[in-house]
Amino acid sequence: MIYSTCTFNPEENKNNLAYWSQKLDFNSLEIPFPEHWKTCPVKKGEIFSYYFYPHRIKGESFFVSVLQKNVTTSPKMAFYKKGRIPLSPIDKTNSEKIHSWIRADTVDTLRLVRNRSSIYALD
Repeated sequence: MIYSTCTFNPEENKNNLAYWSQKLDFNSLEIPFPEHWKTCPVKKGEIFSYYFYPHRIKGESFFVSVLQKNVTTSPKMAFYKKGRIPLSPIDKTNSEKIHSWIRADTVDTLRLVRNRSSIYALD
């Protein structure tokens, strides 16, 4: 999983990563960015993350980290143990708009669903 945000908020970045790594059994991967990309790597415990600051790069700033599911664990994620996440279908108008953002060769294989304020494209 590639996790990236446009914020430097520790709650949204490093704390989420630490939680997912612990509760969902992900391993953090170190990314060998080229030196000329001018990333600011941070390691908190076993979590590798990278800041791209606006004064060091061209463009917007952001945060990124890569997590990989530990292959020795069940594919079922921990938060499903309490029950299924309630999903509802997307209405036709929103579905057509969202499909315009998706690659044409994948549109027919994806099912769009909503959970609260989030929309998921499921394969």
